[in-house]
Amino acid sequence: MDAAKSVSEPLHGFMIDSVRLVRRCNKPDRKEFIKISSATAIGFAVMGFIGFFVRLIHIPVNSILLGKSRRVVDAIFCFYRFARAPSVDTIC
Repeated sequence: MDAAKSVSEPLHGFMIDSVRLVRRCNKPDRKEFIKISSATAIGFAVMGFIGFFVRLIHIPVNSILLGKSRRVVDAIFCFYRFARAPSVDTIC
């Protein structure tokens, strides 16, 4: 009985706290929802532009640093991929 009580008491407390939280929460009104949605969209756009510009800068820098040796690296990577999972889909 002691083991069952030690398991059920924390679960009961968690359930009471969860119900209290749900009762206190309310749905955002239209103005608040639009504000949150626009902030989220702006955040996604900023992160996308940052990723795009990092990739845009990475391509020429990678080309300058590796030059023609990049073909060797690609060939090794292709061989490694094919050796690990030989199937028709993994042809480079």
